[in-house]
Amino acid sequence: MSISRLSHLQHDPPQEIFANTLCALLARAEAAARLPSARETFAEAMALVDDPARRAGLLLELGHALVGSGQWAAARDAFERGIRDAPEPAADAPEPGHELKARLEAGFLSAAWVTMQDRAAIGERVQRILDSEELGAANRELAVWIAFQQGAVVGSTAREMGGLVKRAFTEAPVEAIVHQGQVVEVGVGLLLETDDLPFEVDILTRALAAARSTGPIGKAGVFAYCRAWPNYYMGHLTDAIADAEEALRAAELGWEAFLPAAVTVAALAHIERDELDAAEATFRHLPVAEGAAEQESSPAH
Repeated sequence: MSISRLSHLQHDPPQEIFANTLCALLARAEAAARLPSARETFAEAMALVDDPARRAGLLLELGHALVGSGQWAAARDAFERGIRDAPEPAADAPEPGHELKARLEAGFLSAAWVTMQDRAAIGERVQRILDSEELGAANRELAVWIAFQQGAVVGSTAREMGGLVKRAFTEAPVEAIVHQGQVVEVGVGLLLETDDLPFEVDILTRALAAARSTGPIGKAGVFAYCRAWPNYYMGHLTDAIADAEEALRAAELGWEAFLPAAVTVAALAHIERDELDAAEATFRHLPVAEGAAEQESSPAH
């Protein structure tokens, strides 16, 4: 559905109010349902918005919707446009005034990192985050991406970056940040490189409880996948298998999950338990390449 199909509802309210209510709500609903039309609806909503801050906010939502559907390059472009549109807050502005720009930067860096673009852009932001006494909502998402990327690029910084992630998780309840971009999944990805696996499991257990109660199922699947690895490394094999299977069920319902890695951790846990048939069975979750499928169906094979 587009704005033109909603136009009969527009009477007295100005276009901007209309865009920020019906059209923006429609875009969010389409994004939550992972409908391809969400991107077009966001674009139509932004076309009716004159206020740069509101337009930047819609671009932030669009970027996260594109991330959720795996369109990282398009997400990077949306976040970058949002950064350009977002007005620069005054130095003495309250934290919410800075949060939009910081979240757009975090989204941009995450998408740029996945697409292997603009990797140098992170360097100028690292020290500002490390030197801050309190991260606050404005810098939390940015901080975990800095930690993850620095930990991935330079292994010797994993412990220091793990401390930065812990700051992000202890300054606010996990339940409050579970839907703040990819803070949880990115942060615990870095924590896996540290020795504090029980802390990681605790974070993910609370995040899972929140995702299961509020949705969407894709988030619960990702958190379950993330928790499978520390459970596996700690020897909690039954728990690791259960978490991996929850992630695989989420994938079967069409939501994004780290499918090959979820299959891998489930298979490893089954092997540790000497359950070789069960380990082999987990690989049936992986899609079969078209050529391989033809070979399997041929009587000659």
